[in-house]
Amino acid sequence: MEGDASSMEEFLAKYGDRGYYVLKSMLEASLRGGAKLGDFSLKDLKDKLTAYGLDYNPVPLLYALEKNYGIIRTSYRSSNQHWWVILRRRDVEEA
Repeated sequence: MEGDASSMEEFLAKYGDRGYYVLKSMLEASLRGGAKLGDFSLKDLKDKLTAYGLDYNPVPLLYALEKNYGIIRTSYRSSNQHWWVILRRRDVEEA
């Protein structure tokens, strides 16, 4: 789908390296085994970003990926956890 690819390009153009590392960390966190309430959690994502030596809050980018681009969807939220599923995994992998 051409529209899907262009929205990923738009996301990466807007957010640059921060967007790239959030997408990369999302994919890597989603491959982690164990009990899960979705593909990845905010904690897992922050841990992956820290492993890359990056220290910034990914929440605004996650909000954009969910609300503006339809790439992810919240699967579980509580007072101390937030999990998402990746709806367009192939687009994320190709980005």
